[in-house]
Amino acid sequence: MDTVKLLKFHFGNFYSNPDSRFNKSINYINEKYQNKDVFFRANNFTNSLITLLTGKNPQALAVKLISSSHAMLELSTSINLSFMFFYKSSFDSLRRAIEITVLGQYYELVKNNFDTVFNWIYSKSDTPRFSKMISELTLVQKYSELNTLFDWKNELQNLYWNLSDFSHTKGHEKSIVSLNKSNIFKPALNISALEEFLSQYINTVQQIAIIYAINNPILIIGLPTLEKFGFDYSKGIFSDSQAQDLKELLPIKYKEYVTQLIENDNDIKSRINEIKNLPDSDSYTEIKYLLK
Repeated sequence: MDTVKLLKFHFGNFYSNPDSRFNKSINYINEKYQNKDVFFRANNFTNSLITLLTGKNPQALAVKLISSSHAMLELSTSINLSFMFFYKSSFDSLRRAIEITVLGQYYELVKNNFDTVFNWIYSKSDTPRFSKMISELTLVQKYSELNTLFDWKNELQNLYWNLSDFSHTKGHEKSIVSLNKSNIFKPALNISALEEFLSQYINTVQQIAIIYAINNPILIIGLPTLEKFGFDYSKGIFSDSQAQDLKELLPIKYKEYVTQLIENDNDIKSRINEIKNLPDSDSYTEIKYLLK
């Protein structure tokens, strides 16, 4: 078999029967996976990240756009890869999703100057090490308090290390040979690998949810986004359903903490009242008229 035919043969094995692969994965989740409701809620939340495009200055807005959109795409890609039985690569996407989320916070709260941010955006400077970013974030008041109360830094770092074990092949168990048990040249459904992916996906999205909720606590309060702003969702707030997804993803200790932050912050409470008291947007009024 010549080289081109061999390449085509392996390519055909890798990408054959995508509908069948998807159905095998989603059927297992629907019928047997115990945390399927949490998985679907996590997926709903990731699709909301793109609506959070606000910033106090150009560099903050730019890094928020990249951070939120890239995290959303990496999380979506991780699911696609796992459903195609490319389990090892799916963990790589999860690792990049949490890294880009932390980087967004780092450039917004720690290194928020025009040159630093745009040098990174245009690939003129390296991405800071993950450990450096979270260490410096814990010096910022909101994360310092969080870390003191819940050991947040170690919790997040342990997740990143666990995902890195797959990226760096920490022994046979984390290797492509182990994750594709039947045949590395023809991927097949591996229930244990799929379960591990789903667990790590939920853990990753939960940590991203914690970061967004701590940085912007108003997100857990469902507000009339469509009614007040029409289809302009880039206001740094969530609708009722989006806020519910976020709240349900937060571990209880974090949910209680964020709720307390809101109760003690008059600025947040004033903004909530201000939004609720806004007149309905023209686009929403038009929709109501058309639906009469």
